[in-house]
Amino acid sequence: MIISTATIFQVLVYQVAWGCRSLLALDQRLRLARFREIFSCKRKSVVSDSTLRRSLEGWNLDTLRRTTAAVHARARAEERLTFHFGTGRSCRPCIADGSGFGGLLACVLVCVGDKLTCGVDIEPMRKRGTELAASRRLMERAMNTMGDTFATHLLYDGLMADRIDFRNAISLWKMHLVVKTEDTRLEPIAWARDLFADIHSKSDAEVSGVVIAKGVDDLRNVEYEVWAVRGVMWTELEYPLNVARVVEVPLKGDNAGQPQIYWVLTTDLTILPSELRELSHLRWRIENNLFKSLNARVGSKRGYIRHQHVRIALLLIWLFGWTIFQSCDAFAAVRLACPGVKVTDSFVQDCIVLGEVDLHLNSS
Repeated sequence: MIISTATIFQVLVYQVAWGCRSLLALDQRLRLARFREIFSCKRKSVVSDSTLRRSLEGWNLDTLRRTTAAVHARARAEERLTFHFGTGRSCRPCIADGSGFGGLLACVLVCVGDKLTCGVDIEPMRKRGTELAASRRLMERAMNTMGDTFATHLLYDGLMADRIDFRNAISLWKMHLVVKTEDTRLEPIAWARDLFADIHSKSDAEVSGVVIAKGVDDLRNVEYEVWAVRGVMWTELEYPLNVARVVEVPLKGDNAGQPQIYWVLTTDLTILPSELRELSHLRWRIENNLFKSLNARVGSKRGYIRHQHVRIALLLIWLFGWTIFQSCDAFAAVRLACPGVKVTDSFVQDCIVLGEVDLHLNSS
């Protein structure tokens, strides 16, 4: 019996919404009468887990990457991948970060908006510590697939603060690199730290070109103070940097009253200190809204699939499915339909399975 490529793709995309944490669990669900009806299937199962694995061995990864890029293009056209700062200004950020996926180490590229985390691509890494090389391959491919205007800022973690990437971001990728770090040994941070230490008054700050922003972040329950200075040079880097020191004091919890300090570097000299703080927190979206959330739904960090090509193909399809699932906003639909009911992740999955929430997918 021939099973179409469209059917295989479709069931794997729906796997994210159904919350099947393995291909075996997906196989078992696809044997139920309701699911066979969805796919107009007269066989005992729409497709088995073993068939899924075998078929994916021959799938073209570049074609899947063009598929995720197409979803990105649609989401961007609908302005879902625009992030709005508290100041009212906006940008289009992307994030590159490495993680483990059941024995596969890889760097993932995502684009984010106010509510959407859109997975774009994934690149394997030889070993831990090679995130920079993998992220550069990701960015080169993203330029070829999506063009040089797909994002305005690229967010890295502190381990990836490298002059080559600050240079590449502007000259090759046509965007600004933003790095959050606690490493005060970096030359531009050491220079800024010494400058800040000599400032004792408002007039000192004005003369030195230091801008200070203070406020309270009600969402994170922290009081913050940001000191930033523009035009900081880094030896052998031709682009000046905007360097900010962020001090946050939790207002509640075990760490209440204890200052937490980190630094942010970027080549964007127009961005405001408070906006730099917002961007630095945005980097966690890839960890919380992709890595953890996707694993909770499909077991993406489990090691039950050994074949690397199959695992990469699955991850690319799951990235697609996760973007679609967020776009449908099933949680909002269930909350609206069930006022007063505690809407948990499992409750939403049951509503989808029972057909109470419609998720439409054109498999073409």
